[in-house]
Order: sequence, then C-alpha cells, then structure tokens
Amino acid sequence: MVLRVRKEDSAYLYRILESYEGLTNFSTLERPENAAFRDVELHIAPDLLPEVLRLVEHLKTEIYLETV
Repeated sequence: MVLRVRKEDSAYLYRILESYEGLTNFSTLERPENAAFRDVELHIAPDLLPEVLRLVEHLKTEIYLETV
C-alpha cells in the first residue's frame, strides 16, 4: 500500500506509524524534486491489514492522506 501525504504532514505520519511498533514497516519512495508530497510505502503482513486500514481511515480525518 502506498500513501501520499503532504510534505508538512509527513513527520507526523512517520511518528504515528512508528508508535504502532510491529504493525507495519514503511519507507519513503523517491519523488520529484521540490514535490509538495511524500509517497510512503507500507509493508503489511496480511493478518494485520484490517488494523492498518482502520488506522489509515482514522488518519484521513486528521491529515490529508491519499491511497495511491
């Protein structure tokens, strides 16, 4: 799963994902220079997918977050 987040919200997203230790691993994908967004790839175990989807839906109420 790849999430697109505004550059200014990326640190918040990283902190939230890190706080749910063991739920998902993530990495930031390469982006065009001066892009106003970050694409973050989530690596999710199949049995944890429902929990990750719930977290993503909740985060969408707090920050701009798009599934790419």
